[in-house]
Amino acid sequence: MRHGPAAERSWSSANGYSAFRRRKDLEPPSQLKAELRPYQRVGYGWLRALSDSGFGGVLADDMGLGKTVQALALLAHRHLEVGTDRPSLLIVPTSLLGNWQRESARFAPGLKLLILHGPARDARFAEIAQHHLIVTTYPLVNRDNKVLFAQEYDLAILDEAQAVKNPTAAVSKHIRAIRARQRIALTGTPMENNLQELWSLYDWLIPGLLGERKAFTAEYRKPIEQFGDRAKQATALVPD
Repeated sequence: MRHGPAAERSWSSANGYSAFRRRKDLEPPSQLKAELRPYQRVGYGWLRALSDSGFGGVLADDMGLGKTVQALALLAHRHLEVGTDRPSLLIVPTSLLGNWQRESARFAPGLKLLILHGPARDARFAEIAQHHLIVTTYPLVNRDNKVLFAQEYDLAILDEAQAVKNPTAAVSKHIRAIRARQRIALTGTPMENNLQELWSLYDWLIPGLLGERKAFTAEYRKPIEQFGDRAKQATALVPD
C-alpha cells in the first residue's frame, strides 16, 4: 500500500512505538476531578502515548465506558499541566453540547471552555485564543470553517466521529483543513456499514496512511467485502 508523507512521518516518529510501552498506566493529571477506572487509565495512557508520539488515533470504547472523561484527562494534561500555547478544538453533534459542558465543569473545572453555538456565536470568535477548549458542532463547521480553521490548535477531537464517515460530505472535506498537533476521534462505531467509513476516518487522522480512496477500494475494500479475503483484512492497517 502507498502511504503519504504525513503517514511516513507518523510511523517514523522519534518516539515511535516505545511511547506506547511507557504509557500503559499513567497517573491522570491532578486537575482531573475523577477517579478513573482501570481500563480508563489504560485508555488515558494510550491517548498520552498518541500525543507523545505524534500519531492520530481512534478511541473506540462502547457507549457509556467513559470516552469523554478519558478525553478530558488528556485535555487537562495538555492545557493545565503542560500549559500548551494553543487552544484545542472539539467538534460534536449538536445534541452533545450540553453533555460536554456539564462533564467538563464536573471533571476538569480548570479548563476554560468556549462553546460556539447559536446566532450570537460570531461575536465570540475573537475569544478563541483566550480559551483552552473550543467546542462547536458538525453542522456549524460547514458555516464557520474559515474562521475556526484560521486558528492553529493543540488537539483536534471529533466526538461521535462516525459523523464524517462519508468522505464526499461537506463536513468531511472541511475538517481536513484543521491545523492541529494531534487529531483524535471518539466513537463507539468507527465502521458501521463498510470499509470506506474507516478509510474516511483515518484519512483525517493520519492523511495518506491508507493511500488514495480508489486504490484502497481496489486493494482492500473489494477483496475483503466481496470475497472475504482474510489476508487482506489482516494487513489493511499495517504499514509497509
